[in-house]
Amino acid sequence: MPLNKLVRFCNLYNYSLDFVVGFVRHNTNYNKSIKLDKDKIGRRLKEIRTKLHLTQQELSDKCNIFQSTYNHYEKGYSLIKIMPIYSICKTYNISMDYLVGRSNNMYINGTKVKN
Repeated sequence: MPLNKLVRFCNLYNYSLDFVVGFVRHNTNYNKSIKLDKDKIGRRLKEIRTKLHLTQQELSDKCNIFQSTYNHYEKGYSLIKIMPIYSICKTYNISMDYLVGRSNNMYINGTKVKN
């Protein structure tokens, strides 16, 4: 499923992305509807990568993404696909809702990244 359709589904039914993809067990009434913004997602990807003290190559290697493809996501040239965003979020315990701009809570359940 493309990311934009998943976000529309979550917006329609007031679900958190983290709930729908299985990162959390319970959905709280989530009513923040957004439109995807490639630039905002790119800025948040860079922010996370910087906080983790990783290069683009290191992050992309760990998450099985081509570095050039990851660079396009981070620069906002293209919208990140569902599998790469899932891989990044799962690997680093990052909220998918945060990455797409639906939440200001960076970490899943408030748990910081294990490095």
